[in-house]
Amino acid sequence: MYQTIAFCILSSLGIFSLIHGFETATRSDRREVLSSILTAFILFYLAVNIYLNVASLLSLIITLSIPITVIFIAILNIFKPLFQKIKLRIGKHVKDSKTREVLRKLFHLLSLVLIVAYAYYGEEITIQLTYLALIFFYFTDILRFWMPKYYPFAVIADLVLRKGETEKIGPHTYYVISASLALMLFSTYIAVIALIAAAIGDASAAIAGKTLGKHKLPWKKEKTVEGSIAAFVTTFITLTLFTIVEKALIGAALLLIIDLIDPPVNDNLLNGLAIAAGLTLF
Repeated sequence: MYQTIAFCILSSLGIFSLIHGFETATRSDRREVLSSILTAFILFYLAVNIYLNVASLLSLIITLSIPITVIFIAILNIFKPLFQKIKLRIGKHVKDSKTREVLRKLFHLLSLVLIVAYAYYGEEITIQLTYLALIFFYFTDILRFWMPKYYPFAVIADLVLRKGETEKIGPHTYYVISASLALMLFSTYIAVIALIAAAIGDASAAIAGKTLGKHKLPWKKEKTVEGSIAAFVTTFITLTLFTIVEKALIGAALLLIIDLIDPPVNDNLLNGLAIAAGLTLF
């Protein structure tokens, strides 16, 4: 029974992703359209895989994630006035784009919870927490699109989302979707270290680019040479803590390639998967 419910939940999110992609197409946002379609296929794949492999415990967690999410959102909405006061206090310090980008990327470090969960609680808990996060973040994104009045993270979104991102799937949501797929396709250890390295590398690229960047990439003016170097170095250093130098170089090189070519898909979907694939294949 739980496998069927989990299948329906993930499939429903996949359908929503397709709907969002079609809606985005009217705004001619090619990157968001392709990212939404890719997300839909990932969610459908996850749904079918969980259903066919009879992952009973994981299916139960996904089923319970809906009431858990609803309860948590209700609690967060109770504290909305307090969050608003906090926003008024710190909002004046986050007016310029540089500070906003640094604050935004610091949230990437929350992904470190993956390595903590894996180290202390093991593979099963790590996978279950990731899927719980997937349902929670995607559900809150749906609220942001359709019922913004009840969106619990409106204060944070106002502080960290870039201009034009309010109508897009959140980068954190793309990240946990990528994490869910990585944990299904690769060994848990490889997936976890790849996802951590990707988060740190991506965050350092943006922070270094905004604070130190002086040389723009000729084909992508929003990115800098300094940011790309920072992404490679921090990803390499992070991976060397968990694997051999040769594999760390491969993982860092793959993230650098994605950063340089800037594919028409959200990089939060690609980075972790690319590094995990590189560590596995090579």
